[in-house]
Amino acid sequence: MRGLKPVDPQAPEDMRELAERLRLRLDRAGFTGVRDVAASCDLSRSTISEALSGSRAPTWTTVSKLLRCCRMSPDADWRRLQERAKAAEVEWRRRTRDGLAAARSAPAPGAPGSRSPQAHVPAQAQVPAAPSPAPSAVPGTFTVRAPYGELPPRVRGRDELMAGLRHALTEDRERIQVLHGVGGCGKTTVALGLARHAKDLGYQVFWLSAATQDGLVTGMRQVARVLAVPEPQIEDAWAGKSSAMDLVWRALDGAEQPWLLVVDNVDEPGRTASRYGSPGDGTGWIRPSGAGLTVVTTRIGNPSVWGGEATCRPVGVLSADDGAEVLVDFAGNAGPMEDARALARRLGGMPLALKLAGSYLARAGRGAGLLRRHATGDVQLRDFAGYARELDRLGTGLLDRGAGGAPEAAAGQDGDQRRYRRLISSTWEISLDLLAEQGLPEARLLMRLISCFAHAPLPAFLLDLDVLEKSGLFPETARADRCETALEGLVDLGLLSVEDITFSRGGDGEEPAAEILPCLTVHLLVHEANALRVQEATGPERERVWRAAAAVARFVSRIDPRTPEMWKLWKVVLPHVEAGIRAVPCAETEALATFLWAGAQAHSYAISSNSRDTRRELARLLLERATELPHGHPTEEHLRRILAEGVETVGDVYRSARAKHGEQDPQTLSARAFWAHELWRAGQLDEAEREYDATLRTLRDAGVELWGGLTIQAQYVQVLADAGKSEAAQAEARALLSALEAGHKDGDDVAVRHHVAHALEEAGLLPEAERTHRDQLAKLEKAGEQDSVLYLDTSSLLCGNLVRQRRHTEALAVVDVLLARYRSVPEPLSAVGRNVVKLYQQRAQLLVEEGRFTEATADLECVLDGLLAHLPPQHSMVIGTRFRLVRTLLECGRHDAAVDELDALDAVLASSGSGDAEAERHRHTSLLWRARASCVGGSCATAVTAYEELLSAADQDSRIARLAREEAEACRSSTAGRPDKDGPSRGK
Repeated sequence: MRGLKPVDPQAPEDMRELAERLRLRLDRAGFTGVRDVAASCDLSRSTISEALSGSRAPTWTTVSKLLRCCRMSPDADWRRLQERAKAAEVEWRRRTRDGLAAARSAPAPGAPGSRSPQAHVPAQAQVPAAPSPAPSAVPGTFTVRAPYGELPPRVRGRDELMAGLRHALTEDRERIQVLHGVGGCGKTTVALGLARHAKDLGYQVFWLSAATQDGLVTGMRQVARVLAVPEPQIEDAWAGKSSAMDLVWRALDGAEQPWLLVVDNVDEPGRTASRYGSPGDGTGWIRPSGAGLTVVTTRIGNPSVWGGEATCRPVGVLSADDGAEVLVDFAGNAGPMEDARALARRLGGMPLALKLAGSYLARAGRGAGLLRRHATGDVQLRDFAGYARELDRLGTGLLDRGAGGAPEAAAGQDGDQRRYRRLISSTWEISLDLLAEQGLPEARLLMRLISCFAHAPLPAFLLDLDVLEKSGLFPETARADRCETALEGLVDLGLLSVEDITFSRGGDGEEPAAEILPCLTVHLLVHEANALRVQEATGPERERVWRAAAAVARFVSRIDPRTPEMWKLWKVVLPHVEAGIRAVPCAETEALATFLWAGAQAHSYAISSNSRDTRRELARLLLERATELPHGHPTEEHLRRILAEGVETVGDVYRSARAKHGEQDPQTLSARAFWAHELWRAGQLDEAEREYDATLRTLRDAGVELWGGLTIQAQYVQVLADAGKSEAAQAEARALLSALEAGHKDGDDVAVRHHVAHALEEAGLLPEAERTHRDQLAKLEKAGEQDSVLYLDTSSLLCGNLVRQRRHTEALAVVDVLLARYRSVPEPLSAVGRNVVKLYQQRAQLLVEEGRFTEATADLECVLDGLLAHLPPQHSMVIGTRFRLVRTLLECGRHDAAVDELDALDAVLASSGSGDAEAERHRHTSLLWRARASCVGGSCATAVTAYEELLSAADQDSRIARLAREEAEACRSSTAGRPDKDGPSRGK
């Protein structure tokens, strides 16, 4: 490697060996110089130079990072070598100090009584000159004073925590206070706030960092000096002649002034333990005392580590309101508070991220970013909203710009640690480094794997050990069987948490059965930071992670999408399938294909559960990513076949399948049925009937078993009914019912039963349809799926069925039971929310049928003023409900009120402007209802004029046009030969 000084020949052998072996590894890895190495890892050039020169023994963290740059796993042999080098350095420094002290106390050469220097200095002190100036040559800069300058103007959102700590400071000093939480959560800020309070009370405050072993030991030595421990006793203790730990704590226990001792960044508790002891046994550097309070900040929240004399206090993230205040504290007036709250939510309330974002905006106000803006065309960020937009575009890398300063600004090992902890890109990597140093490299791989999925609770069973073992995720130095231990370590460090999701199922008795699904959760920014590491990884590393993620997706594909008992599970895993589909690189072809196949299974779940919004969104996503697969890939062909839309497109898919597989192949028959369905949707009933009939005849003649065969037959029944072929529809419906009752293999599928019930309804077999509806509802209740869209849809169909059977009271009871369950809708725009609105509309119609007009109108007005009040007046759900109100008012005989409502509706639609297709359709619907209102009011001539105006409009909806023609003809017939309120009688 270029530019390196030779290894220090006067350094101890163990230090030289470590430096030479590190040089050799870096050289073999292809690095050409210190700058090259620094660009590949989170280390400053000064730290790397010291590690490779032999003049200072590097920390284990530094060694680990250098080895990972060489694509080597830090193992126990390297750890032992580093520890030997560190021990040799300590002894070398001690002997150097002893030799210099002896030399200074000796008489000058030639003075009376002097001897030669060689004869005066003991043999063990005859060492080479120190590589650095004598300690007396430069002033000491090490301090145990708290860094109060890093304390923000106010410690936000920690009132309860601070109150507990203040009580402990004055009333309960016998217990160690352990502040624990994920890196960046603000533990140090809380401790600083307590330190400021203690200082104001007259306490003596000691602030130590345990980020490095040297920093902790040197800090404790300084504490002993501040407490006036005689220097000879300190020298003896630090020379190993007595216990330095006991010496410091005798001084602390005997201190006359009350004190606060803060030991910050105790992320490796073993550093604080005595020899053969443990961190929490009260024999090491951290102990309780009645003379003062000991506070520890750490990432490790496992109470067993800290012992029975410690109180563990979690430090979590901040609320949106408190986070907004932190942003304002650092950034000043950088936009409205609502924007600050939105940014705080985007940052997940993580204090470190809030500080970095606020600091960046403050620096931008002083000119930071101006030169970059002109050189690169980047937007200069000056407010909270702009920062949030750029964060979405650039990711967590933007946050590190808020740290400021050059990378080499904080030289030395302690300085490096402080700088890394203040960077989003590094702070959580430190936690993963700690676990790797403990022999758990699996922890980093697990975090990388989890980041491939959504920021949502991830079911723990998806990380099946057998799946992970076969996934190829783990290199030789890592093993799947250590994942449980690694997972515990990640939870202890706050990088992961465990959340139980409780499912409720119908059960066999009256009480529903509960099922608990343990899930793993991770903070949003931790998730994004790990995802960024995967994106930036080298080809083989990224491929390994995505291959493992694909193995998990393949595992998800085994969950049956058609069984209602599995739907609650699908709701939890669905976001992870979608996130994986979006994130998997197109270069990872097989991983992409596997995720798309899992997406196709998710699409089947959406169809079975009647989740229309989910189905549409998944179809769009799957088709978009399928284009990135090689043409002709089996997954690409499968998705094209099941997701194609439009008569021509689906017809092409069918013809392609027929040419490739033959007429009787299941894939061809399935494609032909899809084509028949598209023809039906397009209103081409003759062509649809022909293709459905041909498909079913081929299935029967060839004896082909095709999943969804009953669905095809049910759709054929509905086509016959739509075509007005009632007898044929009934005959086919009875055959369909016979197949269902005979135990057809599709008979247990609730989605298939849904289609069958529809067909029976359309064919007019109402009692048979009612039984099918009730059977389907019973199955969904047993699975605990009363909240599902399909349950609501089926209940609504049952209600309509009862109305057609003139059983209005029973129908109203069905609606009332449903509304009692779903009255509180958490997401008004969800599919469930829309169905609840439909239920209210249906209830209003039933109330009209029973002559309860006032209740019917009140129901619809409550929907508009309650469930839909938050929506804009142009929203389709609001407009649809207002049309229903117009209908109800007309049926109640309140003609004038109906016209007033139409006038108000037209004013809303006029504000939508021209060119809006949906608004234009609503205008046509309004004109249709205005014609009906005129007819009800006795102004049939006015009604006919309105119908004609509607029919002359361009691009009117075919259904509306059909209704207008039929109603206009009826209106003309009714006005023939009788006077009209609008004028003289008119003939045809």
